[in-house]
Amino acid sequence: MLWYSVRDGMFAPFNIKTANYTKHWQLKIYAFLSARLWVVRHCMLWVRAYRRKRQAVRPEDLSQKAALIIGHFAVAEVMPYLPPRDHSYRTVVRDPLDRMWSHYCHWRAHKGDVGYRVVPAYRADMSFEEFALLPELRDYQTQAVGSDLEIYEYIGTTDTLEQFAVRTGLVESMGATPKVNHFSKPMPNFSDTFQNNFKQMHARDHVLYTAACARTENCCDST
Repeated sequence: MLWYSVRDGMFAPFNIKTANYTKHWQLKIYAFLSARLWVVRHCMLWVRAYRRKRQAVRPEDLSQKAALIIGHFAVAEVMPYLPPRDHSYRTVVRDPLDRMWSHYCHWRAHKGDVGYRVVPAYRADMSFEEFALLPELRDYQTQAVGSDLEIYEYIGTTDTLEQFAVRTGLVESMGATPKVNHFSKPMPNFSDTFQNNFKQMHARDHVLYTAACARTENCCDST
């Protein structure tokens, strides 16, 4: 199983990912320290990148060396090497506003130093409302997933993550998929004006999420 990191553009074994070999309580301590001491985060990222580089798999070797590839990347990154006609594509999408709030919280906690596909320049006084309407973040999920959902054998949502994990064989039963998020805070209430502006700007993401919810409901109804 390989994990693709946008930060270094490499495919490497998933066991290198910090969350895979660090206990939950240790991750909490790391989250606390890394948000306050940049050197802690810098050292962790350096060590991880070093380990990934040593075990990286070339994109042209993916079909021979990988049974499963996961990560926050655009489908276009793997299409040339793993075309959908020969491989199974699966994805999970999130309510656009919830996803944007999580993106913003991570971006602020790490002062812009996040391994995402799009990383806006950090500015300490940037509000969420301003961040969420940045042109480069328009329809962020559709940028990655694309508009053709027919290429996906399975598509789920974060609200039905456990069902998705069971249906795709990632876990054997419900309750085995813990949701861990150490950097997001509870989302506040936003004005109707902002929410309307957000829906207009991210209209394709809202269409994508609605379609994913419909696909999920149909799958659940058929089981």
